[in-house]
Amino acid sequence: MKQYIVVDFLDKPRRMRFTVNSICDLEKNLGMPIGKAFSEDSIGLETIRALLWAGLKWEDRLLSVSLTGDLIQKYLEAGGAMGEITRVIGEALSASGIIKQAKAEEPEADPTQGTPVPSTT
Repeated sequence: MKQYIVVDFLDKPRRMRFTVNSICDLEKNLGMPIGKAFSEDSIGLETIRALLWAGLKWEDRLLSVSLTGDLIQKYLEAGGAMGEITRVIGEALSASGIIKQAKAEEPEADPTQGTPVPSTT
């Protein structure tokens, strides 16, 4: 299974991959665990920039958080969208196997009512 995502919209084609070490570096950079980084209060440009950096740095050891911000800025100035950046980050996190995306559960049917009811488990 491929554990990286090709990012072809930055300065050059790059491969984004998250590892245990890159997630630890991300947490150190943000000063919080990754789970907290995805809370509504924390997800912002700083978090997105740090996530992109953490996913790209395995292949480019000279890449800094600041240089990653410059890459994002150039991409946006060329007409790019933050949604594309967050999409590839999500794909790369999922591909890593470190962070699994939750699957929506099907509601269980209540045989006495004939209509689905949400599961409590």
